[in-house]
Amino acid sequence: QGQYSFTVTGIPEGKKVVCTVSIDPSTGDARGKELTTPNPQETVPLGPRERDLDRDFGLKSPAAALVGDTVFCDLNGNGRQDASDPGIRDVPVSISIPAGGGFPGLNQTARTDANGNYLFTVAGIPFGSSATGTVSIDPAAPAAIGKQLTTPNPQTTVPLTPGGRDLDRDFGLRPLAARVGDAVFCDLNGNGIPEDGETGLAGVKVTINAPAVGSFGGFSDSTVTDAQGKYLFHVEGIPPAT
Repeated sequence: QGQYSFTVTGIPEGKKVVCTVSIDPSTGDARGKELTTPNPQETVPLGPRERDLDRDFGLKSPAAALVGDTVFCDLNGNGRQDASDPGIRDVPVSISIPAGGGFPGLNQTARTDANGNYLFTVAGIPFGSSATGTVSIDPAAPAAIGKQLTTPNPQTTVPLTPGGRDLDRDFGLRPLAARVGDAVFCDLNGNGIPEDGETGLAGVKVTINAPAVGSFGGFSDSTVTDAQGKYLFHVEGIPPAT
């Protein structure tokens, strides 16, 4: 229960003494906590059979550190979340911080919310200590499939102290390009279907226009067919569910 008592013997009648009481905050359950009361403390003047039962010592646990913040759809692949880059929900994010220096260690996994945000609470880092860990996402998770990482994975946190924050562990995922093709051909029988014996037409200009929709900014491009009449467009930056 955290209680203690001392019996001070040998005080002569008519005399009083003042005692000094202190605790060692590096021992027992006090380890890693911060004092909230004076240490040491002096007793009231004590004579024979007198008491001072008010020498209480308070200690508080260190505040938790926080680690976050967002998994986002990196539409332009620049590795930064721009205003038009939406968050990606339901992506598993894991944090691993080894034990050491009085910190018990932490291994947790969370999922991003509807805005692509996540947050880990790191409790138990002792005062005067720090802890550094790694944060990673699962690029094979269903919400991340079909996208390419544009930021490092895993990432290392800053040294975390009690109450500290690292809210810059962002992960960008760029949607893989959509592809549009395929051939311009000489339709000998006019049935609209490429068949054996119908050769491709080289050097034909082909243009594609995709209108802007939602956070997709649109796409326009032109190319010419190759020697076999083939062409191919890569349409970048189409957000998920668009």
